[in-house]
Formats: sequence, structure tokens, C-alpha cells
Amino acid sequence: PETAPVAMCYSTGTTGAPKGVVFSHRSVWTHATTIRSVDSLAVRNGERFLCCVPVFHVLSWGVPIAAMMAGTRLIMPGGDASPEHLSYVIADAMPLRAHGAPTVWTQLMVHYEKNPPEKMSLREIISGGSTVPPALIAAWEERYGVDMTHTWGMTETGPVGTVARPPAGVGGAARQNYRESQGRFPVGMMYRVVDEDGVPLTANDRSTGEIQVRGNYVTASYYHSPAEDAEGPAAVFRGGAVEDATDRFTEDGWLRTGDVGTITRDGFLTVHDRQSDIIRSGGEWIYSATLENLVMASPMVAEAAVIGMPDPDWGERPLAVVVVVPGTPTTRETAAAISETVAARAPRWMVPEYWTFVDTLDHTSVGKFDKKDMRTHLRRGEFRIIRLPRGDKP
Repeated sequence: PETAPVAMCYSTGTTGAPKGVVFSHRSVWTHATTIRSVDSLAVRNGERFLCCVPVFHVLSWGVPIAAMMAGTRLIMPGGDASPEHLSYVIADAMPLRAHGAPTVWTQLMVHYEKNPPEKMSLREIISGGSTVPPALIAAWEERYGVDMTHTWGMTETGPVGTVARPPAGVGGAARQNYRESQGRFPVGMMYRVVDEDGVPLTANDRSTGEIQVRGNYVTASYYHSPAEDAEGPAAVFRGGAVEDATDRFTEDGWLRTGDVGTITRDGFLTVHDRQSDIIRSGGEWIYSATLENLVMASPMVAEAAVIGMPDPDWGERPLAVVVVVPGTPTTRETAAAISETVAARAPRWMVPEYWTFVDTLDHTSVGKFDKKDMRTHLRRGEFRIIRLPRGDKP
């Protein structure tokens, strides 16, 4: 039966324990059909598609199944996701489209700085899993003529949810704003923004709250959730779904995504941060993802993550964990220069005064920032912290 379970995939557990998501034949098929459309991933006949998302991540069989439907040639890079290997694969196989986490394309861009490609076959890179820095989107377009298309989704949404394709006829700054958003929701996926009390808010770019979704390929529960009893799994299959009680789902069937953001009136999503990653400083909220984008706008920065740092005056302040471009000194002067780049685009009170330089950032198995590990390093005193003068607080 189409409602029977076909696969199970565990969430990556970036904010807690991994949770089992069960997929039905129908949900996998519906998702693959959706991403074939030109307004989604546009998996189509006659093109080569480079798959840089591991198939064990978010049940990333959507592209392979869509490719089977369309007759698309797939290129699999194997177990080596290093920029050196990917640059070879791209030069050898000449794909037109590719997908992968932002980290993959950041590292490849750094590699191309010293090893420029003789020819660039890629026309589009589709990237999600974490926020794609605007500077990275601009760099791929300006240097190589490659569109970097932002997406949002999670294991629970099948996985692809929104895709940032600007409306037809939009140009200039408006087009850039659409591209830097997480994108528009597809037909078949309902969405809403709710406040801290769970009350739905009007969809506009001023109403910030938790994003909640439900739809044809959005899971309605977890397998082996924390709600199961000591006798074993409380979940049972009923009509292809796993019935289970967990606080990630509302009583009327909405998935609490844990992402905080806004949705415009024309259905475009902008995610500001994960609820668990918001830095609460002196009564103000600071979105770590926003600061990461601003830090990575500096030409001295290859990659950066921001986490909360305990502070005696404000409770918590942002700590920037930075990997610099090769050849850049990891000094107080470098931290101050990057800080000024951030201050040019953000209020002074948001600018991190705590900085640390590392050789590499902690990542999960699928390329996301592993902030749980970074917080562990911080608690253990393993970071060499540089403290700059604090900006004014409102």
C-alpha cells in the first residue's frame, strides 16, 4: 500500500537526540515529483546532476528518485567530499547542477582561490541545511556565473521545503532579497508563524516567530520518541504514519520546526535562527545566523560560527569562532578588523566582543555547524578567547 512505511531516517540531532522519521511510499514519491518542477530543484532530463548531499542525510533519496523519473544522469563523488576531489569531479564529469551543504561550497571556493578552474560547467548550486551566507551567493555568481539557490527543509519535511527562486520579472535589490531568503513554500505544504504562546501571526516581514508546517510529505510524529514507555516503543503504524505523542507536534497536527523567522505575504520564508541558538543578551535577542553571515562577509574569513558566551553583565554575549583565509594572522588586530566589518552593517551592541580562531570548525556528519561540540570546547576552556572593547548597549 502507498501508505506503508518504506524507510526510516534519523534527524542529525544538532540540537538534541536524533529522532526517527518514518517515510511512506506515498510521501517519498510525492516529494520526488515536487522537486522535479522548475520552481523547485528542477531535476530534468538531459542534464548531469552532482549529488553532494549524503543519502543518509534527511533521507536524501529525493534527487535520485526524481532523476529516475526524469532520466537525469547522476554524478556521485563517493566518500571523499574534499574540495580537491570535488574540483576534479566537476572538471571531469561537467555537471550542470549540484546540491550540498554551504560548507562544501565555501571550502570549494577557497580551493578555487589558489587553483582556479579552467572551465566552470555548473550553472546552479542548490544549498541548504544551514543558512547560506549572502557573500557566498554573490561570490559564486560574480566569479563563475553560477546561481546559488537557497533552500530550507529538514528530515521531517521530506526533506525539501522552500526554494529561493525569485518571482519572474523581479530584478535588482528585490531579486537579491528573494535569493537570500530561504525561499517560497511549495503547493501542498501549509505554513504559519506563531508567537511564544502558539498564537498564529499574520504573515509579513515584521511578524517574527516559530515556523510551523504540515502537509503531504511532512511527518506527523517520531518513531522511538522520548514519549515511549519503558515497555518499548509506544508508536504503532496507522495508515502509514507513526502514532506517537511528542511536544514537537501540536494537537492539530502542525510540526514545530524549532526555526525562528518571518514569512512574507507572497510566501517566502526567512529563517533568522534556531530557537536553541538564539543568544539572549541583556533582554535583547541576537540571531547567531545573522552574525555568522556578517562575519563571513569579511574577506579575511573562510568560515565562522557564533555561539553564546556566558557574561556577568548581560547574561550572554556572542562568541565568534572563526577560520581565517590561509595566510591571515590569527591576532587581536585581525579580530578587530573583522569586528569593524560587522559593525558597518549591524548595531554596535550586536557586534561580538569575544573572538577565537580555530583551524577547523566542528561539523556534523552532514556538514552543519556542530554547536553542541563548540559549546563543550568553550565549557572546557579549550578556546583561546580574544576580548575586544564592548559596543554600546541600548
